[in-house]
Amino acid sequence: MKNIYILRHAKAIFAHSYDQDFERELSDTGKQEAALMANKILKNNITFDALISSPAIRTKQTAEIVANNCSMPFSKIIYVENLYQAMASDFMQVINQIDNQFSSILLVGHNPSVSDAAILLSLSEIDHLPTAGMLHISFKNDNWQSITPQSGTLKSFDYPTKQIK
Repeated sequence: MKNIYILRHAKAIFAHSYDQDFERELSDTGKQEAALMANKILKNNITFDALISSPAIRTKQTAEIVANNCSMPFSKIIYVENLYQAMASDFMQVINQIDNQFSSILLVGHNPSVSDAAILLSLSEIDHLPTAGMLHISFKNDNWQSITPQSGTLKSFDYPTKQIK
């Protein structure tokens, strides 16, 4: 069984503050959101074999906050250029190239591609992943190369402001 957790980067500083979108950093709120989601990951005993992230500054910061708070070495973070300004098909390519030694992966990216990837992989009805929102999609097979669109099952959806009912 393979498991993918897709995490949208936390809240970033507004784009007009930067010359280039790639350089945008997390806001103070975003840093708090990332830490809150890391705490939820810990509370739910979720572990990852690797963390794959867009190399944009805000996704790197989100990935590093999660890794640090979850005692995951930064060496487990893999930065993939194709996840910046990606389409859902780019996510599929990245997923299909994951080493089969890994069973559980955290992917950190941007909207709308993270939401589109979730819909593509699981036919979920989540059309908008909020900042620092995370979903878990499970696959019955043990081979990343054989994961195809609509082959996953949405197991959970969480975000910083979600209240337990």
